[in-house]
Amino acid sequence: MKKIIPLLMAVYFTVGIASGQNLLQNGNFNGSLTGTWNTWTYGGGWVGPTTTPADEFDGTACVYMGGNDAAGAGLNQIVFGLPNVPYTISCDSAVNNWWWPAEEMRLFFLDGNDVILASSVTNCAAGITAYDVGTPWSNYTMTATSPAGTVKVKVEFACPAGHGTIRFDNAVL
Repeated sequence: MKKIIPLLMAVYFTVGIASGQNLLQNGNFNGSLTGTWNTWTYGGGWVGPTTTPADEFDGTACVYMGGNDAAGAGLNQIVFGLPNVPYTISCDSAVNNWWWPAEEMRLFFLDGNDVILASSVTNCAAGITAYDVGTPWSNYTMTATSPAGTVKVKVEFACPAGHGTIRFDNAVL
């Protein structure tokens, strides 16, 4: 039985990848984050879903996160993965126009012991060049190929530092 489960998972995720299915659960952040996304904060950071119309991208809920001095927040989800596969993550993202937060979309490739084998990060706030300047909703896409030994892919959206609030919506892996 121990050998059958990994084989079935490999078949399932190979079919999912080949058919273009979203491997993420609740990637549109329209439901509760509980049970699908793991959230984290430090130093008084914040993270959660919002239904504030002014913050929404497409008229549905999105997720927001941020922090003040020495604070940050984020959320992640881990899915089963395969080695030597190109994984593409995309999302819509925006930054509120106060201060200057960091805004990152991350992919981590993990082995069976959750050791990070490789990672890739996109700074979605790279267009900010001054304080109190936000960014409008834009689509961001990043592709990275999983290294040998990959059995899990961790997708993370984060505001790891800086002042401000960022938003993500419509995440697809």
